[in-house]
Amino acid sequence: MASKERADHDVSSDDSADPLLGRDAPGRTTRLARLDPLSRLAIVGLATVGALALLGCCAALWTRRAPYCEPPLAGTAVGASDEPSHHTIYLVIGSDGSAINDHHFLLSDRTDVIALCWRQRCEASYAGDVKHPGLEFVYYPNSTWTEGRNRLLRVAQERERRLNRPYIYYTFLDNDFRPAFDRSYPSIAAHLDAHPEEAESPRAMWAYYERTLLEYRPALATPFTIWHSSASFDREDVTTIRYFDARVTSFHRATLDERRLILPYATDYDAQTWWASQAVLLWRSLCVYGSVMGVNGIKDAEIVGSPTAHGNEHNSYPRGDPWPLVEARLDDIVPLSVARMTPPRDGFDAGRIAPFMPRRADWLSAVPEGCWTRYAGTMKFGGYDD
Repeated sequence: MASKERADHDVSSDDSADPLLGRDAPGRTTRLARLDPLSRLAIVGLATVGALALLGCCAALWTRRAPYCEPPLAGTAVGASDEPSHHTIYLVIGSDGSAINDHHFLLSDRTDVIALCWRQRCEASYAGDVKHPGLEFVYYPNSTWTEGRNRLLRVAQERERRLNRPYIYYTFLDNDFRPAFDRSYPSIAAHLDAHPEEAESPRAMWAYYERTLLEYRPALATPFTIWHSSASFDREDVTTIRYFDARVTSFHRATLDERRLILPYATDYDAQTWWASQAVLLWRSLCVYGSVMGVNGIKDAEIVGSPTAHGNEHNSYPRGDPWPLVEARLDDIVPLSVARMTPPRDGFDAGRIAPFMPRRADWLSAVPEGCWTRYAGTMKFGGYDD
């Protein structure tokens, strides 16, 4: 009898039994199986509600774009923490060091800068500290604007791996862009009223731009430039745009994968017009992400000649309408379903395509299947692969 009682006790206290199955071996019942049906139903119901609540919390964190909810990117360095020590790397093109002297304020304790010079080595005429640990120079003589940006991208990715420093945003910048706060936006006016010392500070302007990107985590972003439609902004801090100037563009690290959906820039048309690489990128960004986020509080304070500084400094470079060239080969760039859309140059808002959603984590889940397949990798990428 005592032995039977011990056996019953052993079975009822067996921690290995599966409470949802009710039995863990023939002839052996669990505590849950002994309960009446209503009690079992209540326990299962509570477990289900708890699981749904947990999923809801995860979904809320994902939607808010918490840093630790960032989708991992295969093949890139991963830091020890979810929020990298350096969140942004600026990639600047200039003819020589003097052309980038005004951009020393891009450096901070959480940003790095790589500057590419094509006429002479940057170090020869750069007025700042050439040994600054956050600064790196590249010399790429006689390169095109497109080749220069691609070389900057490759060097930045090499730096990321070498220093184990996974940047969240890669921001390309032409050296003729000068930022300025736009006080017509209520949030900017309120900030400057509270911090008047920042009104003319380029570092404060870029810090605002960086904070906005880290808050919303868009796939691509750009400040206000001459090609944007101010009527569409409606005094919001950010807006959805499709047609944007190339002088400043920020790419989230998740856009830089081995499929080459967005970058490197295409060099196929450089001999005809340097503007074509941006036209290809506009079509590809429309295909893959639907839209780009415009940061409205920071605007272009100074327009110096043509839209691209690298082109300005060369004085004469291939230029002209890129759209006929690109659209003649559009079936190599985007799927037919996307090619039938209104070209990105014909509209600023994304009313008929997937809109940009603030704090949206699932950019890639809405990508048309055709954007992943043969349309990636069909272009040439001078300066990246050579």
